[in-house]
Amino acid sequence: MLPIPRWKDGLLWIFGLLLAAAFLGVFAPEERSSAQVGPPNQILCNQTAILNAAAAGTTQLVTGVTGQRVYMCGWHFTTTTTAGTFQLSVGTGATCTTPTNFTPAVAVSSTAPSSDHIEFASLNSAAGQSFCVTTVTSATITGQIWFSQF
Repeated sequence: MLPIPRWKDGLLWIFGLLLAAAFLGVFAPEERSSAQVGPPNQILCNQTAILNAAAAGTTQLVTGVTGQRVYMCGWHFTTTTTAGTFQLSVGTGATCTTPTNFTPAVAVSSTAPSSDHIEFASLNSAAGQSFCVTTVTSATITGQIWFSQF
């Protein structure tokens, strides 16, 4: 003869299921999505601009376009003889009027060029701004930047 179930047995069975579910909920691995930092898509730099500055001053490397940003991936600069500095900035007009500096003044010489280049954009300008470099030296500073503009 089969035993007749009692309401207490059913209650214990339900309590056991709830306890097992709670245990699995606490100790089961949880998939967490991390917060996204930066743009939803990585930006590849598909353009270059060349600098050949024979005197100290500010030179526009990328002309600003209304509604478009300049995204920069990196640079490589060197000088012919004496040491000098360069500083990357964005602003309006041919000489980046009222510039916002992207970098501090970076020292460069013929034996110690400065280079910083990655595959994806890490800096960007506001829409419509030009991209400039300011050089401080009596020698020629030559270089290249990698960028994208859209």
